[in-house]
Amino acid sequence: MSGFWKILNKTDGGDVLDVACGNGQFIEILKENLQSFSHITGIDFDKKAIEEVKSRFDDSRFTFVHGNSDDMPFPGEHFNLVSISKGLHHLKEIRQSLKEMHRVLKWNGLMIISEMYSDDLTESQKSHMYYHHLKADVDRFLGIPHHHTFRKHEIVGLVHELNLRDMTIHNLDQNPEIKENPEDYIAKMEVWKEHFRDSDLEREMHLKIEALKHRFREKGLSSPPHLVIMGYKQEPLTK
Repeated sequence: MSGFWKILNKTDGGDVLDVACGNGQFIEILKENLQSFSHITGIDFDKKAIEEVKSRFDDSRFTFVHGNSDDMPFPGEHFNLVSISKGLHHLKEIRQSLKEMHRVLKWNGLMIISEMYSDDLTESQKSHMYYHHLKADVDRFLGIPHHHTFRKHEIVGLVHELNLRDMTIHNLDQNPEIKENPEDYIAKMEVWKEHFRDSDLEREMHLKIEALKHRFREKGLSSPPHLVIMGYKQEPLTK
């Protein structure tokens, strides 16, 4: 990841937009690692997440907006840096949201896209992938957009459509030997069962959760690897 950090450390972020900001995890990374920035705006469709992240970054350099990424309330060519981290799989209209990110980015502005992928995983990383897939199924049952984990070529293909200049791809390979506590995930899955109570899927979901609990204890659980793609918005061709 040295290439990613070197670019970030030398970048004056200016006006920054973080899409699908969630609890502000990537905003914290930008805050601590950008050479400088003037303002960071976060946008997310989850009202609860917006209220929580507001309390985490309680100063005038940060603004948080409740809204959808496929139709953002910002003028074109407004931000110097636009990012999304671990958020592509939560977007209802991925291509439209990426087009919106491109629209609000200034010419020659920097775009950063970070997303986990499902290629060449260890057994413990596969456990995390299966957990994510099951969570996506639960969310979709509840009417919440959530995609399964993408493969590398799918992520790269989506970003290539933006025709960014000087695009670079960095691997963030998490150490699979560092295991997470499966009990935290198991507790969340037990709550999911309530969503399916008295539905046609209740037994199927129960069996999937029990099988995944067994896998966690047998194979372990560790964080998946991520791609970080960076590139600059090309200026329009002049006649």
